[in-house]
Amino acid sequence: MSGGSYNYLHRLVTEAAKTLNDLHQPLYRRAFAKHLFKIASALHDIEWVDSSDMGDGDDKEAIMNCISTQDVLKEAIANAEYAKENLEEILDEAMQEFEGK
Repeated sequence: MSGGSYNYLHRLVTEAAKTLNDLHQPLYRRAFAKHLFKIASALHDIEWVDSSDMGDGDDKEAIMNCISTQDVLKEAIANAEYAKENLEEILDEAMQEFEGK
């Protein structure tokens, strides 16, 4: 399968970045454009991985250029907290069922 799993979204983001990177744009927009170029690169690699044009994990470097390891850690913690809440709920239900028998 070749590309297109996200309708080539990276191209739209690249075009937006190019527009915002124009010398007539304010500095804060041009700085934001630099970030958008990184995001476009990550979107490209994600799309290619999901379309099997690149291997699993080949998108990690481009993604990590956009986010920090702290962002990944926060996501892991949020997922663990969610799993813990669900596990506690399931265990409570199981205990109630067990005690009811």
